Amino acid sequence: MTFDTLAAARTLEDAGLTSKQAEAVTTTIRVAIAEGTATKQDIFRLEARLAELELRLTWRVLGGVGSLSLSPSPGSCSLDQALRGD
Repeated sequence: MTFDTLAAARTLEDAGLTSKQAEAVTTTIRVAIAEGTATKQDIFRLEARLAELELRLTWRVLGGVGSLSLSPSPGSCSLDQALRGD
């Protein structure tokens, strides 16, 4: 999001604020926008982190499925039972 501080300051001055007051207001707004808005880089970092977590979760799930027996022995469950939730 872009914020035209010069245009905002001029609008505030036209409304009766002094130049110093208008500058203070526009600086405050600019800082608030900069600190509270996610940048494209922020979004890319979050997407990369989510992809990493998804991969880790997939490996955990597949690791758990890999430990199941396809032909059940006493006390274990089969892959079909695990997938059905039995």
